[in-house]
Amino acid sequence: MVGINCRNWWFLVRNLFCQNSRIPSESSPQAVPLLRPGLALTGSHPPPPLPPSPPPSHGHLKLNRAVALRKNSRSIGTCATIRDDNGRVLAARFNQLPGSFNLEVGELIALRKGLLLALFCNLHIDIAEVASPNVLSILNDPAPPVGGSKFLVQDIKAMFLDVGICKSQVISKAGNSLAHKLALEAFSSVKECHWLDSSPLPRFSSV
Repeated sequence: MVGINCRNWWFLVRNLFCQNSRIPSESSPQAVPLLRPGLALTGSHPPPPLPPSPPPSHGHLKLNRAVALRKNSRSIGTCATIRDDNGRVLAARFNQLPGSFNLEVGELIALRKGLLLALFCNLHIDIAEVASPNVLSILNDPAPPVGGSKFLVQDIKAMFLDVGICKSQVISKAGNSLAHKLALEAFSSVKECHWLDSSPLPRFSSV
């Protein structure tokens, strides 16, 4: 599976207009048909450089996620990206999720979406990155989860084993800039968008 430079990839993403195409449901990981390219690239100037997310050690992959909140909004923007040891984006998904969620629950939702993406792509992920130290404490707590997010945390920890994640860590705001920009981009569409493989950026509808 091949990725592309993060800055070029973001330039494609920010000019994306999602179309009405379907993907299999998350519970039925089937082959995703690639769509014909139809990107609308505008402007002649390259995008400003983005602070890179520190790559994992050689031969390893990591999952980075972000959640964006807007004041007085009844939805959140979520994004998850999977990177290799060269910092390339191998796969990503971002979408707008209706509902009122606090930042911690939003992070857990985005993390779960990233884990589902890893399972769908059959990728072994070694590291999961989060922005909130509180979320990191929840993930690293050996005690059974409690509260309203109990089942969400249980699901995430079970998928950690399936995906192969052996370490969770907090990422800096600068290192998380790409995922956060995509989470903000999710507010511009009701569709769920994915990047898979080395194909031109496909457009998928939400399921």
